[in-house]
Amino acid sequence: MPVDELRSRLDELPAGELVVTCQVGLRGHVGARLLIQVGRSVRNLDGGYATWSAVNGAGERGGADDGESRGTRAEAGAPDVAE
Repeated sequence: MPVDELRSRLDELPAGELVVTCQVGLRGHVGARLLIQVGRSVRNLDGGYATWSAVNGAGERGGADDGESRGTRAEAGAPDVAE
């Protein structure tokens, strides 16, 4: 979900703790802060997917392009994140 649409689409997010990711970390940080401001429990993948994949040997993209590479992903339950 693009970070610019996050506030207007809060009702689409699953209940519970969310993990926010993006490619390099900036949009993820912004998205996490926005979600915290509205009372959600959030973790942000520090450094974004690019850093995570470099550290974990997953390659630059590591999988199919979901069409959201310029957005912020908010998902329930993902490992290796900062609070």
